[in-house]
Amino acid sequence: MEVSLEELNQIEKRFRNYIFILDFLLRETRSELLENRAKREIWLERHESWKKSRSPINSEGFPRIQNAISKDVFHREFRPLQPLRNSKLKSVFPRTGRQIEFRPLSG
Repeated sequence: MEVSLEELNQIEKRFRNYIFILDFLLRETRSELLENRAKREIWLERHESWKKSRSPINSEGFPRIQNAISKDVFHREFRPLQPLRNSKLKSVFPRTGRQIEFRPLSG
């Protein structure tokens, strides 16, 4: 099995093209990875500074936050509504035309 000089030249050209393509892909991948690493580091720095600026140093210095977190205040401020039949509170008319009234759920 003899290979002609022309066939060897074609094989060499193909091989060089594959090498060029692989080299290009490796360089692009490296550059993208470096860009992503830089973006990730910048994001982490900003996130850490954001967390430091948001987190209370001691809970005694923030009584309003502690009061807002307490369960009593939460349930008093954010009670879900339940349907009512006889109430003087605000009511809505659904598509059926019947009146539906709402009042806060009892805690």
